[in-house]
Amino acid sequence: MELGKELLYLSEREERQLNVDINEIIDTLEEVHAARREGRVQMPPKPGLRPVGKAGFLDGYAAYVDGTDYLGIKWLSGYFANPSRGLPFINGLIILNDVSTGVPICVMGCGYVTALRTAGIHGVGLRRLIRPGARNVGVFGCGLQARTHLLAAAAASDRLTDVYCWDISPEQMERYRAEMAEVLPQLTFHLCDSGTEAVSAADVLLICAPLLPDGSGRTIRPGLLREGVTIAAVNGDSSFLEEALPEIDRVYVDDNEQYPVRKQAGMLCAALPENSEELAQLVRGEVPGRRTDGERILITTEGVAINDVSCARILYQHALRDGVGTVLPL
Repeated sequence: MELGKELLYLSEREERQLNVDINEIIDTLEEVHAARREGRVQMPPKPGLRPVGKAGFLDGYAAYVDGTDYLGIKWLSGYFANPSRGLPFINGLIILNDVSTGVPICVMGCGYVTALRTAGIHGVGLRRLIRPGARNVGVFGCGLQARTHLLAAAAASDRLTDVYCWDISPEQMERYRAEMAEVLPQLTFHLCDSGTEAVSAADVLLICAPLLPDGSGRTIRPGLLREGVTIAAVNGDSSFLEEALPEIDRVYVDDNEQYPVRKQAGMLCAALPENSEELAQLVRGEVPGRRTDGERILITTEGVAINDVSCARILYQHALRDGVGTVLPL
């Protein structure tokens, strides 16, 4: 490509075709969050629009990590009625820029990147917080996030043996088992008759169900969480009944400052532990990991722009190497 005259376009299908190793994503996110702790990140507050009120949102994620080529912005929408229209809930684009000139070098769809970076940042915690005796994974919701999150869990612990998966759609659950059993043949997959079955079996619980703004997705009741469970939740506490949340002992997030903000805004329940710990601090040894085998630990992230831009850059580099994508004139 000729800098300043052409850019690369990557479709979501082409991004998946690149088959990037989730360990590369997790390693990169550890590095950029360490850079954030060192003050080497520019990441302004997300601008947001609500053109249809509570029925949907659009948010912008811009970031630069000093000393790297991670520079760009994600423009993402989430419309709750889209799945009923045959469209993904999450849609949008990422634009990457050349650090030395500022010119755009790549545009790509953001749905797959969002699933990769969310699983990747949760994988940072799973690497350090899964208890040694954990064997069973519970998957609650079997969409795209469940695919990337199971890859992250399997990368975090090679002792996992069984996967108990559940989805409101039996067809989607069956597709998930077939696809993931091919990718992770070392795991044995079980289809569950209920979400309760998947949750109660889990030493590692991956909550990948969609966010439902009316609260109807809150179905995980008290008494289901195993002692010592490590939970990676894509949409905060939105799958839990509020009375189940006091069973969680500790919470890890990607941004401590946003934890009380999310509570005050009603994005997280007050019933969760009062304080959180930051994954970057865990990586750097500034806060402890699991204190006991019995602790129930929740990992839930706000989603920050450095995650998106750094992961998108990885995909871009793989695409250049493999000759994937379409070169467009500027």
